[in-house]
Amino acid sequence: MEREWQERVERLEQEVAQLQAEVAKLKHGHEKPYVAPKTEEKPVIFTKTQAVIKQPVEKAISETKAPEIVAKPTKSFEERITTILPKLFMVILVLGILWGLKLASEFGFLSDTVKVMMAYIVSIAIGIYAWRLEKKKEEVTAMVISLYGGSFIIGILATAAGAILYEIFALTVALAIALLYIAYGVAISYLKGSQALTTFVVFTSLLLPYLLEYMDFEKVFILIYIILIFGAIQLVILQHQQQIALYIAMIFSLLAIQIIWFTQYNQTLYFACSIIILLALFLNSWWQLFIRSERWKVIQEGALFSVSSFVLLLFNIFILNEPYQIGYLFIIFVLYVIMAFIAHKKSERHVFDIAATIALLLTFNMVMTFDFAQDYDRLAYVLSALAGMMLAIRLRASLMKITYSTILFMMAFALYATTDVRPFWYVENIAIIVLIVGLALAYIYAKRPKEELMRFERGLAKYYAMDVIAASIIFFVILYMAKLDFAYISTTSHIPYIVFSLTAIALLVVLIMDNRWLGIFAPALLIVCYFTQSLALLTSGTMDNTHSVLQLVTRSIFILTLIALLADIYKEGRIYQKWKRFIEKYIEIYINVGIILTLLHFINLASYLYAIDLFTWGIAIMMKTLILFAAASLTILLGRRRQWKKVTATGFILLLIAIFKLIFFDLATLNLLIRAILFMIIGTAGMLLSGRLGRK
Repeated sequence: MEREWQERVERLEQEVAQLQAEVAKLKHGHEKPYVAPKTEEKPVIFTKTQAVIKQPVEKAISETKAPEIVAKPTKSFEERITTILPKLFMVILVLGILWGLKLASEFGFLSDTVKVMMAYIVSIAIGIYAWRLEKKKEEVTAMVISLYGGSFIIGILATAAGAILYEIFALTVALAIALLYIAYGVAISYLKGSQALTTFVVFTSLLLPYLLEYMDFEKVFILIYIILIFGAIQLVILQHQQQIALYIAMIFSLLAIQIIWFTQYNQTLYFACSIIILLALFLNSWWQLFIRSERWKVIQEGALFSVSSFVLLLFNIFILNEPYQIGYLFIIFVLYVIMAFIAHKKSERHVFDIAATIALLLTFNMVMTFDFAQDYDRLAYVLSALAGMMLAIRLRASLMKITYSTILFMMAFALYATTDVRPFWYVENIAIIVLIVGLALAYIYAKRPKEELMRFERGLAKYYAMDVIAASIIFFVILYMAKLDFAYISTTSHIPYIVFSLTAIALLVVLIMDNRWLGIFAPALLIVCYFTQSLALLTSGTMDNTHSVLQLVTRSIFILTLIALLADIYKEGRIYQKWKRFIEKYIEIYINVGIILTLLHFINLASYLYAIDLFTWGIAIMMKTLILFAAASLTILLGRRRQWKKVTATGFILLLIAIFKLIFFDLATLNLLIRAILFMIIGTAGMLLSGRLGRK
C-alpha cells in the first residue's frame, strides 16, 4: 500500500512539472522555454503527512464515483395481501347489504322508501368513517380507499334502485343525486390518487348512460355526459399517472357509446364526433403518461396499437354506408399524423411506428370508401397498400412492415383466387401485375445496404424472414405465370410448358446469384419445383401431342439444365464453389441422381419423338438402348477418373441393364437392319470402353 502511494506522489510531481513548463513556454513566446528544476529523488518517509495527502485524495475519488441507484422498496407478500384484503371485503360488505335489503323486502320488514334511505345513510356513514379514519393517520391506507369506494358504489346503486326498480322519486331527482355522487367520486379519486379507486369510479360513472337511456334522454346529452366524465377523469389520470385507469376508462366509454348507438342508428354525426373527441383526449393523455414513465414502455406501445385498432373497428361500424365517411376518417387520420410528427420530433421511434401505421391504415380505409368504376377498386387497394409498404421501409417502421406485409400477401392470394386473366388488359389482371412488380420493388428496396441494423432488422436476418419473403414472391409469380400459361398457351394440356422452361432457367440463375439478394429458401423452392415438374414431364408428357415444338424445347431445356449442373459440379465450377459446404460431402449422390435423371429425360425424349411420329418404333428402341450404353460408359469413366466408387458402381449397373435390354428385348423385337446397326455401334463402343478400363 505504501509503495502504491509513493508511485502516485511521484506521478503527480511529474505532471506538475510538465504543466509548469508548458505555462512558461506560453508566457515567454519564442524565448527560451522555462525548464522546471529537477527534483531530487529522495526516499519518501511516510509520516503524518501521508495521511494528509491520502485523505483528500480518497475524498476526491469518493466524490467522483457515480451516484448509487437507490432501489425502491418492494412490498412483501404480506403487505400485498394486506393491501388487497380491504377492497375484497368491501365488495363482500356491499353484496351483504344488498342481499340483506332484499331479504327484508321479501319478508315485508321494510318498505321500499326505507330501504333506499337506509342505503343512503350507510353510504354517508361509510364516507364519514373513512374521513375520520384518514384524519387519525398521516397517510392514505388501502382501508380508507376501500371505504371511500364503498360509500360511492352504495350511493350509486341506491339511486339506481330508487329511480328504476322502486320508482320512489322522479327520474330527474335521481339524475341530480347520481351526478352529485359522480362528482364526489371524481373528487376523491383526484385527492386520494388511488388507481383502483379511479378505475372503480370510472366504471360506476359510466353506468349512468344506461339510466339516461332508460329515462329517454336525447342521445346528444348522453354522449356529452360520457365525454365530460372521460375528460374529468383525465385530470385524475394525468395528476397521478394512472395508466391502467386510462385504458379502462377508454374501453368502457367506447362500450357505452356503442350500446347507446344500438338504440339509435340515424344520428351518425353525433356518435362519430364523440368517438373522435374521446380518441383525441385518449391520445393526449397516453402521450403525457408515456413520456413520464420509465418502465413497461413496450406494453404501453402494444396497448396503444390495440386500443387504436379497436377504435377503428368501432368507428367503421358507425359510419358504414353513411355519407361523408372519408371526412370522419380524415379527422382521425390527422390525429395520428400529429401524434406521429410529435413522436418523430421526440425521437420515439416505436410510437412513431405505431402512429404512422394507424395513419396509413386509415389512408387505406379512405381509399376503400371511394366509389370507383367497376373493378378499379382492386387497383386502388393494391396501390395504397404498396405505398404504405414503401413508406414503412423508408421509415424503417417495424410494425408498419409487419402490417402491410400481411395485407399485401393476403391481397395477393385473394386476387389470384378471384381474378380471371382473360382478357389480359382487364383491370383485375393489371392489379395483379402491379402487385407483383410492387412486391419485387419493395423487396429490393428493403434489401438495400444499411449502415446499422435496428433490432427488428437483426431479428429478420437472424430468423431468415427476408429469405422466406423472397421465396414467397417467387412462388406467387410461378402460380400467376401458370395461370397465364393455361389461359393463353397450354389451353388443351395439363402442363404449363412455358412455366416449366422458365423455372429450369431460373434455377440456374438463382444458383449462380449472390445469396445476399434472394437468400437460401429461393434456391430450395426452385429445386423442389424443378424436380416436381420433371416428374410431371416424365409421367404424363408423352400423352399430350399438342404444342410439339414447345414440348421439345421444354424437354431440351430440362436436359441442358441437368447437364450444366453436372458439368459444373464435376469441374468444381461457380455453382460448386458457392454451395461447396452442401455438395462436397454428398457429391457422389448428387452425381448419381443427376445422371439417372438426365438418362430418364433422354429416354422420355425418344419416346415423345416416337409419339409425334418423328421416330419409328424400331429407331426409338435403338435410341433408348444407345442412350443407356452411353450413360453407363460416361458414368464409369467419370467415376474411375475421380475415384468415385459409388458413381462407378452406378455406371456398371447401368451397363448391365443395357446389355440385358440388348440381349433379351432388342434382339427379339428389332428387324435385321436396325439390329445390325445397333450391335455394331455398341460392340465398337464396348471395345473402346474395355480398352480404356484396361489401362492403369
